[in-house]
Amino acid sequence: MVLAKYQKIINDIVAQKDNETDPEKRTTWADFELNTRKLDRTTEIQARMEKLYFEGRMIEYLCLAGNYTEFKLKELILSVQGFLALCKKPVLNIKNLEEKTLGELIYIFKNNCINDEELVKRLKSFNSLRIRAIHKLFDTNYQVTDVETEVFQNLQSEDFYREIINPVQAYITRITYKGTEVKYDSGSFPQDAKNIIEKLYAKIKETIGNVDNLDKNLKFLN
Repeated sequence: MVLAKYQKIINDIVAQKDNETDPEKRTTWADFELNTRKLDRTTEIQARMEKLYFEGRMIEYLCLAGNYTEFKLKELILSVQGFLALCKKPVLNIKNLEEKTLGELIYIFKNNCINDEELVKRLKSFNSLRIRAIHKLFDTNYQVTDVETEVFQNLQSEDFYREIINPVQAYITRITYKGTEVKYDSGSFPQDAKNIIEKLYAKIKETIGNVDNLDKNLKFLN
């Protein structure tokens, strides 16, 4: 599924990619296409999670929420790595990123990427709930319904997106956009490319709000 609000932008990006003869610029277009399609998939995942939530399938909801949070934090960390490489600065020395636990990812996020104590607090709280629920699920002293009730009481669907996923996505969006600014300023990005990215940036902000004021929280800029 491709949402209508992203379809035109994806088509424009693909057209630019297909017409580009410079391998480096073609790769850049391919990266933008992938990132835009990820935004579209995000909407699909959100719809699936909401379905699980309203059906009361809280264990499945929690597991998907945990995996999704891990994925978004890895995406953010990779965005930071890409930006640093683009600016020819030392990249973060992180080994085996794909194997990191959620707790380890939160630690990297806090210490190397973003200065946002409130978001870190929410991430830690969510991870504590996830660990606690999983342990209770396999503890015969608790009923499965007890675990589901605890998850329902502590993890509202709207709160999860508003307080965790959307803020993380906002940082990813800002980092990605700043990377396009670096490329444009260096002359490696033509004006028509910048115009397409500006449209995409505006569409994303319609969903997650203004992200232009986040630079002060980006550790690698300060």
